[in-house]
Amino acid sequence: MTQSLSSLRLTFLLDWTDRDKSLLLAVVTMPLQLLTILWVWYTDEYTRFGADYFSPDGVDLFYTILWVEIIIWSLFFAVGLLLRHWARDPWLYGTASILYYGISMLVLGYVVGYVTPVTGMVLLGASLVCFVLFDFTRVMVTFAGSVALLLSVSFAVSRGELGYAPLFVSNPFSAEDLSGYWLMSQCVVASPFVAAAFGITRLLIKRWQQREIEARALAHSDPMTGVANRA
Repeated sequence: MTQSLSSLRLTFLLDWTDRDKSLLLAVVTMPLQLLTILWVWYTDEYTRFGADYFSPDGVDLFYTILWVEIIIWSLFFAVGLLLRHWARDPWLYGTASILYYGISMLVLGYVVGYVTPVTGMVLLGASLVCFVLFDFTRVMVTFAGSVALLLSVSFAVSRGELGYAPLFVSNPFSAEDLSGYWLMSQCVVASPFVAAAFGITRLLIKRWQQREIEARALAHSDPMTGVANRA
């Protein structure tokens, strides 16, 4: 029998199905993307930084990409709920979630610029979340594909076939013109991504520790009587 969403305890995240882990991925990612949209909107409308550094076309591109990603995550969430209702956990659904999660983060990183601390932290957090939630083989395959995509985009940027960090009309992170607002914004925007990644990792480590304690207890005593095992 399928558990209700409210009955799923985060402390037992390790025991969840891939389908429910994918649902969690969607639930965590969409609010973080909305936060990023809110930061760009506020910066563009109300700050000197936005007026000096944001490209109008880049802002439009950023909005388009983020809203499309949120819509796709909403579809993933809706499909996941249907799969829960049907008590199904297809391999393809979890795999597609892992793949899309990596690609969506890479696309977002391209618009902001790969060579920035915030992009590095978000990409690292994305990889960490996938590795601790899902099986190693699938994550490694999608991770390798994401790295190949990252290298391809970087190569195209280096050849001038793609613009670097199209959100910006000029470089806000050069040593000569480093913006304090940009530095603070990186911390504010990246912190929820990193906190979510490490929070999920902490829950899984805690569950592994609980399993180890339970395994040791079973090895030392009989679970029915509590009497020490002969071994």
